[in-house]
Amino acid sequence: MRLLNSVNIDSMLLRTELPSQRTQRLAAVRERKYKRLTVESEEQRQTRWANVRETRRRNRFLGKDEFISAIDVSADVSCSICKQLFYPKQRRNLQTSFQQDFLPSELVEMNKILTCSRSSANIRKLKVPSQAY
Repeated sequence: MRLLNSVNIDSMLLRTELPSQRTQRLAAVRERKYKRLTVESEEQRQTRWANVRETRRRNRFLGKDEFISAIDVSADVSCSICKQLFYPKQRRNLQTSFQQDFLPSELVEMNKILTCSRSSANIRKLKVPSQAY
């Protein structure tokens, strides 16, 4: 709890600091880092760089895996009207109850059909889709 309050106070102070105070704070941070690195032994430096490389490699692979999972979507859903494949985000659920006289009986029996956006728009306008079966 103490650390959490300290973080909140620090973030509040950072928002209200003046540009000159920010410059002084950053200079002090750089100075502390420089002093720490100058007394660092070769073995410590190699260990630190190995940790940095490992962290970067892990983050790179995580980013690559997230990217691949994001784009790994294929057109696997078929439109009930035009039979074309479309992506999951392109699907439209269309209620068939208000278009009973317009649609074929096998589609009306389904009560809700899965269509692409083009077929859905045409049916809502009571037009026959150009690629209807």
